[in-house]
Amino acid sequence: MARGGLSATRATEIIDYLASRGTTAFTLSELARELDINVASCHAILQGLTKTGHLSRHPKHKTYILGPALIAIGNVALKNHELVARAEAAAAELSRNEGVEVLLSMRAGDTVLGLAHFQLDRISKSLLRAGQRLPLQVPYGATFVAWEAESEIDRWISRGFSSKVEPKRAAELRALLALIRQRGFQVSLTLDDHIDLAAMSASWEPAVHVRSAAKKFEHIHDAFDRLFFDPVEANGNETHAVEFITAPLFDPHNRALYAITLYNFDRRLTAKRIQSFLAKLVSMCRAIGKDF
Repeated sequence: MARGGLSATRATEIIDYLASRGTTAFTLSELARELDINVASCHAILQGLTKTGHLSRHPKHKTYILGPALIAIGNVALKNHELVARAEAAAAELSRNEGVEVLLSMRAGDTVLGLAHFQLDRISKSLLRAGQRLPLQVPYGATFVAWEAESEIDRWISRGFSSKVEPKRAAELRALLALIRQRGFQVSLTLDDHIDLAAMSASWEPAVHVRSAAKKFEHIHDAFDRLFFDPVEANGNETHAVEFITAPLFDPHNRALYAITLYNFDRRLTAKRIQSFLAKLVSMCRAIGKDF
């Protein structure tokens, strides 16, 4: 049996991994290989989690999925975090009414965690699904760090580059964060026609593989200008290919801990249409948090 502290860490990695894979079931050997855990230690942890109902084991196929105990835990957690429950309901309604894909996410340490995902009847464009994680790293997650202290902003910028950050690039990123604070939202045009971020994210490993996933972001550093798009200043007659529209959702301690993001617009959008989406999104985020 692995040591106590390490076992606890491994247990959360297993639960996170299974959550990120939806309804897919995995064998002991598959989990040990994917998470780089010693087979004997992995077996002991799986046995313990199955015994407590946190995992379920198929009697014939010997595969593991998340267990029913997590349903009870999730229900209690939602009661403890009413803001998240309200945000999830509002995001689902927005997706139905506006015909767009909606992601509710949160900052979890140096990663962004998908909390709820509402997909349309077409190929998903969101970078996350519920239970998946991505690195909080340039250019992703600017909404989460825009209101942070300078030290956190420095860390976010430095994590986004494999080498020393050029002063010009760092200044551009700080300007982006300042604009997000000023506007209270971010609109990004499609980053690059030959870079399909949603397709890339499908192969990214969550949790323990966040660092390898982070390297892929370096491919889109040259498209930073598209992250600054302002529909108010755009030509009203032109249409634009929008990658995402996002706004922060502040927790009871006034931290930009959550975000609601719109994806998968079925056509190029006029500046007026983008502003319409923004008005609804920002108003919704303010309404969700007003009582907290």
